[in-house]
Amino acid sequence: MYQRVVVPYCGKPATKKYSGFIIGRNEVAVDISYVYMSVADEALINCMLVAQTSESVLGFAGVGKVIGVGLNVSDVREGDRVIVYADNSGVAQSIHIADRRVLIPFNAKGFNDLEALIIAVFSVSKDLVESVKGTNVLIVGKDLSIMPFALESQLNSSKMYTVPSHTLWPDIVKGEHISVYDTSPLYDVAVVATYDPLVLSLILRMAKEGATIILHPLLMPLAKFMEFKPSSNISLKSMKFGDISNGIQVYEKLKEIANSRIKPLDISTYLEKLTHPAAVALQSS
Repeated sequence: MYQRVVVPYCGKPATKKYSGFIIGRNEVAVDISYVYMSVADEALINCMLVAQTSESVLGFAGVGKVIGVGLNVSDVREGDRVIVYADNSGVAQSIHIADRRVLIPFNAKGFNDLEALIIAVFSVSKDLVESVKGTNVLIVGKDLSIMPFALESQLNSSKMYTVPSHTLWPDIVKGEHISVYDTSPLYDVAVVATYDPLVLSLILRMAKEGATIILHPLLMPLAKFMEFKPSSNISLKSMKFGDISNGIQVYEKLKEIANSRIKPLDISTYLEKLTHPAAVALQSS
C-alpha cells in the first residue's frame, strides 16, 4: 500500500492510496522520503496550470531509496539513494516509478535526505546560471530555483533587479527594488519562477532588445501570457536541473539559511496550509 498527493484536474489537492505498482523496462521504483512542492505545483492547485488527465500527481523533485529495478537497468541497485525529477508524473508519491533517465544517484554520506532534496532544487545547470555574468538581471519568483541565479548575480552581474513582493526571501535576494509596472528597458536576462499572469505579461516590457528570459520548466506553458513580439528578438530558455555539483556549491553557501527556513511538513499539514516552497515528508515517522 502506498499513497500519492494528487490534484483533480486543478483545485484542492488530496491523498489517494494504491495497493500495488508495476516496474517496467528501463524503470526504477523509488521509496520517496521527501518531495519538493514547487511553484508549478502551486500553479496547478490554483488552476493556472491544468492537468492533462483527470488528476495529476504533484511534486517537482524527490529523494529516496531504490527498492526495485526493471529490465535494462544495471547502473543503480536496490538500496541506492537517488534524486528524481518530475517527468510524465509528479513525484509526490511514497512509491514513485521513474524512468532511469530522470534519476540521479546521490550516495554522498555527508548529506541527509532533506539536504539532498534541497540540493536537487538548487542543481540548475552551471552554464545557464553563469549566463547572468556581466549583465543586467531581473529575478522574480517564489521558488528555490531562483537562488543559484541570485547568488551568481549578486557576485558577477552588472546590476540586479528584484520585485520584492513577488520574490522569495527578499532579505536574501538583494537587488535594486523595482515595480512590475516599470516600463523602462532594464534587463538583459530575467529569471522567472512565478505563475502570476500579471507579472508574466508586464515584465516583458522591461526587457532590453535581444534579452533572454529563463523560465521554470514546468511553467513554460504559461509563456503565452508574455506576448512576445516578433521584432523584439527576445529568447526564452527553460531552467535545466541535475547539475548536482553546482547544487552542492549553492547549498553550502546557503546551508544555514536553507536549514532554518525550509521545514519539512507532513502531508496533512501541507494539504491544509498549502505552504510554498514546501518540502513534504512522505515516509511515516
